[in-house]
Amino acid sequence: MGTKILTLLALAAAFSAAPARADELPAAPKCGDPSFVPTSIAATHRVPEYPPQSVSKNETGVAVLRVLIGMDGAPVSVAILKSSGFDSLDATAAKYVKENWRWEPLPQKCAPAGFGTEVTVRWATKDVRHVIDFSRFMQRSELVAVRPEDFPAGSFEKKEKGVTAVLAFVPKDGKIVETHVIASSDHPDLDARAEELVKSRYTMSPVMRDGAAMESWVILAVDWNEAVELAEINEIMKKMGLPPLSFPPGPNNIKPASPDAPAH
Repeated sequence: MGTKILTLLALAAAFSAAPARADELPAAPKCGDPSFVPTSIAATHRVPEYPPQSVSKNETGVAVLRVLIGMDGAPVSVAILKSSGFDSLDATAAKYVKENWRWEPLPQKCAPAGFGTEVTVRWATKDVRHVIDFSRFMQRSELVAVRPEDFPAGSFEKKEKGVTAVLAFVPKDGKIVETHVIASSDHPDLDARAEELVKSRYTMSPVMRDGAAMESWVILAVDWNEAVELAEINEIMKKMGLPPLSFPPGPNNIKPASPDAPAH
């Protein structure tokens, strides 16, 4: 009898602690301005720790959360818009975002309802996990061309191709130190090299607002296709006795941001 009572109490506690479903809530407010997005405090937008029991069970999935941001920039409520397929992952994601994520205080035009946004948390036990806050994603996106020498050893000769999409955090000094692969080239060696290139050789001028540098996120699409295709074309050109085409300059770039660009 005692065991049954404890079990019922545990189930009741779990049910009461479970985050709300998005379809149980009213539509997310948008401050009456479709173009408005709140300014995220990027240092707080981090990935939650993986629940140990979920790791042992190899539970993975993607949870999409609806977050209601209060006037002070703190989440008022977090609901599950799309489940990862596992209650423990959904609850962990919702709890972490509610307790830790913050935005700058909202303008008065958002009063009193606040602002609704979506946050995606991708749970994966075998590769890099990442979070996407759609209220500030994307600030910018850039295409990164590479040269043959940028390829991992042996991959250029094997004609490995594809595009690696890298989500990069740009701090106020513009030096990229945090990256996440969000779309694979289908070649793990190319994906790993893409992150190395972005961190070591790619600098972004920070977004400016009112003369002050702001933190932001950017997608860098590392294109492995052009170098391989140019090499194939140059092989044909050589056979025809024609001069080769030039390779792109490579990712030694500094990408400036527009002055006072809106920080998402």
